[in-house]
Amino acid sequence: MKKWMLFLLIVFLSMTVAAEEKELDITVDATYVSRFIDKGFDCYRNNHSGIQPSVDVDLYNTGFGINVHWFRANSGGFENDEKLDYRVYYYNSFFEGEAYAMDYKISWIYHNFTDSPKKVANSQEIEAEFEWPEICPWGIVPRYIVSSE
Repeated sequence: MKKWMLFLLIVFLSMTVAAEEKELDITVDATYVSRFIDKGFDCYRNNHSGIQPSVDVDLYNTGFGINVHWFRANSGGFENDEKLDYRVYYYNSFFEGEAYAMDYKISWIYHNFTDSPKKVANSQEIEAEFEWPEICPWGIVPRYIVSSE
């Protein structure tokens, strides 16, 4: 897995050499959740809270980016449920400025359960997100996500 992550990092960084005058955008975030629900499942049983720090690197506004997201419960007993998500993504838009403008993001995600055997719990996912930010005049943004794990 480390070889693939290093390879992807080198590919994406080499693609951005032409965009030297643009800035590298790094976002660091930490979110407290009273319940962690993923794809409809309560990941920390009995409504336990968690913290979700993340680092997102947008590669010089090329549309490519890398994200690392950590999911950790605030109480004990969930050590096997702790995970790190590594995401490589590309985002862009169609029909900018129009009422039917569509933003999309295509991602490859590696789910790493840190305290579980690698071949038992770890998984990969392909995800496509679609948003229509201008279609509803009241500020509601329809969003659709398709994923395959």
